[in-house]
Amino acid sequence: MPSDEASMPATLMLAIEVIGVEAAWSLPGYQALYDLCKTSTLRDANRRQTCTAVSELLVEHSDTLLERGIGIAIGKRLGWPDERIERLRGEQATYVDSLGASTAQAPADGCTGIPATWRA
Repeated sequence: MPSDEASMPATLMLAIEVIGVEAAWSLPGYQALYDLCKTSTLRDANRRQTCTAVSELLVEHSDTLLERGIGIAIGKRLGWPDERIERLRGEQATYVDSLGASTAQAPADGCTGIPATWRA
């Protein structure tokens, strides 16, 4: 994107449009997974075992905050200790907070600076 003053309003509008599209994006696969691991279905030992494996996988190996959050929510349904849930939520909050700090300290230098910021 151009970095000149005249292009800034258009750049901002594009960013707003992208945020809107992503916010409206439905993720039916995650909803189905979340529904399959409802508290009422966890009485079935096989379902509970599967939901436990899925939640552990999402918490320990996912590469998005959304997936990790779903894993934590399912873990809460499974009865994970409150200390573990709070620690995991705290880790997520700390990570999100650090994202804001890192972009404030090292702003991207136009389009060419964005990939370098992401790799940092």
